[in-house]
Amino acid sequence: MPALWIPSNELLDIHNWEFCTMTETCLECCKHFARNGLVRLNRVFLSASPYNIGVLRANADHEGFRHDVTEIIWDDARLVDAPKLYRDLVLEFDDAEVDPDEGCPNWFVAVCKENLEDLNGRKIPGIDRPDNIAGGKQDIAQPLALCWQLYQKLLQQEKDVLFSNSDVDAFIYGVRRFPGLKRVTITSATHGWLYASLYQTPMIRSFPRGFNYPIPQGWPAWSDEQVQRQIHTWKEATDSHKNQWRAFRNVTSILAQNKHCVSELVLDVNHLPAGLDCEQEHKDLPSFRSGDLKQALAEAKNMKSLRFRTTIATQRDTTAFIPLMTILPVKEWATLRSFELSGFQVKQSDSLNFLAALPKTVRSIELGFLDFLDGNWHGLLNAIRETLYWHQQDKEPRPKLMVGITESMRRAGFGIWLDREVHGFLYGDRPNPFNDVYSFLE
Repeated sequence: MPALWIPSNELLDIHNWEFCTMTETCLECCKHFARNGLVRLNRVFLSASPYNIGVLRANADHEGFRHDVTEIIWDDARLVDAPKLYRDLVLEFDDAEVDPDEGCPNWFVAVCKENLEDLNGRKIPGIDRPDNIAGGKQDIAQPLALCWQLYQKLLQQEKDVLFSNSDVDAFIYGVRRFPGLKRVTITSATHGWLYASLYQTPMIRSFPRGFNYPIPQGWPAWSDEQVQRQIHTWKEATDSHKNQWRAFRNVTSILAQNKHCVSELVLDVNHLPAGLDCEQEHKDLPSFRSGDLKQALAEAKNMKSLRFRTTIATQRDTTAFIPLMTILPVKEWATLRSFELSGFQVKQSDSLNFLAALPKTVRSIELGFLDFLDGNWHGLLNAIRETLYWHQQDKEPRPKLMVGITESMRRAGFGIWLDREVHGFLYGDRPNPFNDVYSFLE
């Protein structure tokens, strides 16, 4: 059957199945695949992996592909070669001791078993979460001895890249060769969970089915006690400490020193409690209180979308409260259409005043994992309905509000998002989804 007779949705299924090995071959053999846009090469991945570097350079050298690339996603999480990071799991073992049954170091066995326990703990009966489905496809687990052999190979490849700086060279090459490059995303969360990565990079796609390995977490998290003990100023930090943010250091330096068309720099932690600095809250959050952030954001007069996420709410420090209007110059954004606030300490009255100040152009609002220093979700939703009168607006311009809360077991990576329940209360006759006492779900 000629390819042009195949429906587009079936072509997409075929293409997704063969993507890892046949992308360029398909395009060269059948222009119909290319014309139908089945290969979305608008972004490329980079990390300290020869797989990712090779694919980026191949796209940069391809006259057809390089003009389509608008984003580089740099994975700033590196594989771990130091068992000390897992001493809490293998305290009773010698780091160098080999498990006689598995044929690899005890620490590696402990971490891989922890991965499987986490995988099972993340499954919710009756709900087909993407990572549940992905985990189900990994039904044939690789023996840990084989996983260890491959992991050692990956580690050595990464060390070679870091020694040669070939990932940095590839980024510079990409900046020069991708004329449509608009966005650079730096993330420490690429590997996600076992069998459920955040991004399907060429490196991750190369893993054999059932491959189990220590999931790199990238940037240090505030919850890491070792990190809290080592907090010090940037000037006092060693290069080894600074290179935990290696991609960020290189990206900002390269973009500052070279001509480019990049207009967006994104730091993506996918709601993990990590970032560029673990000590700002201990210094009364000077970057927020100085007014510099507000002044900078005020220059973005044509702001269409803003996602503002922090981990302040997890600190439960009442002195960290900052009125939203002192950080976010919402009155300067006359064309704003979507807004998200996550992981922030708030007060009910201040939140209501901020929502009231949003321009009429806003269509989507997400409020997630907020820590109320006074008031609660129940009171905020009631106040929105009773004082903002969104329900009296025409249906088309009404803002859609979504609320995110932690689930009862407070498992990392889990949350509950309410959109229909909130919408039904604000615009219909459904009851408030939260009760009045502890703001729990009704």
